[in-house]
Amino acid sequence: MKRILVIPHHPGLFDKIKIRLVEIAKALSSNYEVYFVNWSATHGAKSFGARIDDTLKDVFHSEKMYKMDNLNVIEFPFLHRPLFLAPRFNSFWLSRAIDRHGIDVVINGSYYVFNIKKDRHFKYVFDLADFPFTGDRYFDCFIDRQIKKELSTADAATVVSRSLAKYMLDKYKEETLFVPNGAYINELRRKNMKGIENIRQRYNLGNKFIIGYVGFMGEWVDIKFLVSAFRQVKKDIKNACLLLVGASSYPRSYIQELSGDDVVFTGGIKEDINDYFNCLDIAVLPHRKSDFQDMAFHIKLIEYSAARKIVISTPLEEVVNLRFPSIILAELKLGDWVRAIKKARDMQWQSGWDRLVDPYDWKNIADKLCAIIK
Repeated sequence: MKRILVIPHHPGLFDKIKIRLVEIAKALSSNYEVYFVNWSATHGAKSFGARIDDTLKDVFHSEKMYKMDNLNVIEFPFLHRPLFLAPRFNSFWLSRAIDRHGIDVVINGSYYVFNIKKDRHFKYVFDLADFPFTGDRYFDCFIDRQIKKELSTADAATVVSRSLAKYMLDKYKEETLFVPNGAYINELRRKNMKGIENIRQRYNLGNKFIIGYVGFMGEWVDIKFLVSAFRQVKKDIKNACLLLVGASSYPRSYIQELSGDDVVFTGGIKEDINDYFNCLDIAVLPHRKSDFQDMAFHIKLIEYSAARKIVISTPLEEVVNLRFPSIILAELKLGDWVRAIKKARDMQWQSGWDRLVDPYDWKNIADKLCAIIK
């Protein structure tokens, strides 16, 4: 049996949110012996002190391996910064792990904390899960050099979206393979009526018509615009409510200001997220356009669609590329979204649309990688 080592772009093994290579690693583990590299995240909603603490813990971490379901989780000393030193330090420990466990294939989703050497005995797939540039000149120059290095070394390169594949061809003159994000389709299609009813009772939703967003709400989610569009719609759809599910990077005072009058923020949740997808009547993706958002493959779009929901979305490039008839595209303009919500209310999921979603099950996504690494 082949031994595959997976390095994620984000160390989210214990997160509730779905991380691309975490889910792909789980799916691959049914056919291969899969090893997964894990370390601590030092960004996001963490204080400076917490980030320093995680950084120090990682750099002095001892080597260890443990089982998590079918995955062999590997941890070793890991350096986050400085950037000029981190790849060399981390790659030393990575090479030790590769040799120790007799790895046959490496799938690397981290484009700046590891370097894979050219002189090797294993197959190497470089995976790009997001548009990598941030607008920070120093960081972006470093990332550009790292990506060029990994592209020149890899046996194959995969990207999360068609838009990102086009970008890589234009910028680096490199052909990459499109391997999208996915969802657990069958799990999302199984409606837990008791769970749905519990959600409606907990947030006093009763027989409301639920317009909803599920996922982390960062600055790329135009919450204020969405609430404004909802307020307009509610003048005509009296029983409408807006359910916003997930944690947020917005200040608590800002969230409180927007809440009330049938606008409900749940904050982070601990129960089954699938019940929240299924309790919606229609779903929304009010993301501000940017290179990152245009080239992202939004997992929640597949999750909404697996739960058979009509979706209203900003016309981001990769959303347009999906061409799902269940997704209504609307610019972030008040009139456009009001009309789109009213249109979505009158639409019904068509049974034939299921086949458009089926290829995006995580098992099928893993099969795409299997074909590459054979």
